[in-house]
Amino acid sequence: MLEQIGVGRSIRLFLADGTPHGLVVAEIGNWSGKVLAASRSRLPDLLRRPEAGRTGVYVLVGADPDRPGGLLAYIGEADDVAARLRHHLRSEAKDFFERLAVIVSSADTLTKGHVRYLESQLIRLVREAGSVALTNDTHPDFQRLPEADRADMDFFVAQVVTILPLLGFDLFRRARPAGTATGADEPEATFTFATASAAARARETEGSVRGPGRLDGADGTERHLPGRLPRPQGAAPRSGEAGSRHLPRRLPFRRGRPVLEPQRRRLNRCRTQRQRSARVEGR
Repeated sequence: MLEQIGVGRSIRLFLADGTPHGLVVAEIGNWSGKVLAASRSRLPDLLRRPEAGRTGVYVLVGADPDRPGGLLAYIGEADDVAARLRHHLRSEAKDFFERLAVIVSSADTLTKGHVRYLESQLIRLVREAGSVALTNDTHPDFQRLPEADRADMDFFVAQVVTILPLLGFDLFRRARPAGTATGADEPEATFTFATASAAARARETEGSVRGPGRLDGADGTERHLPGRLPRPQGAAPRSGEAGSRHLPRRLPFRRGRPVLEPQRRRLNRCRTQRQRSARVEGR
């Protein structure tokens, strides 16, 4: 019902006040619906729109205080969406929302049965996705619509699922179970930088390199890798340092290969011997 892969669609976004952060009216070609989206600070502008007084469904979204980076959402329906939103403004339970979307019909043809079916389907899809926490207390499963109306509303739901993420309401992205890799058989990329006494590792997670990783000592022990390494005993710290030194940005290279510490010492000895030989020959 929801996946129409390969089917192109034309989506029209109208900036009601001419700014990208204001009230946005979104429509899809050959779709009888309309979505109005705004931030909470622009709610008065949305409530003044004639569409806000129609029968429809609304979505409230805000930050989840219990999950850093997570979202809270509430999905509701009303015969007069504007009146219901004014009531929510006086409710402490709805203080969390920062953005809202109103879903109505362009020609005001949605009935109470239609919006109850739409509300129940959206709640079901959000719960199945699992990436957003819903504050709805009920689990409606409204099916009391004629078969033809259910088919029409299933198409309506598919358009809503397409258009809401474009407006910043990413409610239907499936949550990845904790501890799983980025793909079914795709492990996380790991980068290792090694020297004679330590190895620093970082892993790539969802497009970002997470660090600083781990520090594996020569004795096989594993420790958390700090941003700085202790300065060798007896060495004087540089100006502005407190007995620590930065990790090198990169290892030295010779003929395309990284030079590790033992190899670097051998190269330095050979270079010193050649310099001494050149001085003796010069005499």
